Amino acid sequence: MVRSGSDNAYGIYLSQMLFITALTWLGWGHLTSTIPWPLLCLLTVAIVFGCCVTLASVLARTPLAVPLTGRKQQPWSTLIPRRRAPDQIYPERAQAEQARTDQAPTGHAAVVGYPGPESA
Repeated sequence: MVRSGSDNAYGIYLSQMLFITALTWLGWGHLTSTIPWPLLCLLTVAIVFGCCVTLASVLARTPLAVPLTGRKQQPWSTLIPRRRAPDQIYPERAQAEQARTDQAPTGHAAVVGYPGPESA
């Protein structure tokens, strides 16, 4: 979450006035007669923030990503976040688990005092 905010901050900074101006042109200010102004302010912030994050995320996947968003170009496949497997999130844990299973004894004969299935 912090990473996403950090990645999108410059794009939000650059594009916020585009969306505020667009809302003004659409007559957003005239809604104060029907919606209380504190609620209208909160809605404005939420709409502008959501639109800016979406625009910055899309622009970060174009060749002009660095000048428009302040970050390197991202692949299009990362536009929609997908759930990653735990071994991708914590590769060192996966390596430790793999090392542990590689060293673990296999079969019933490794258990001391256990006669094994062949004696039955």
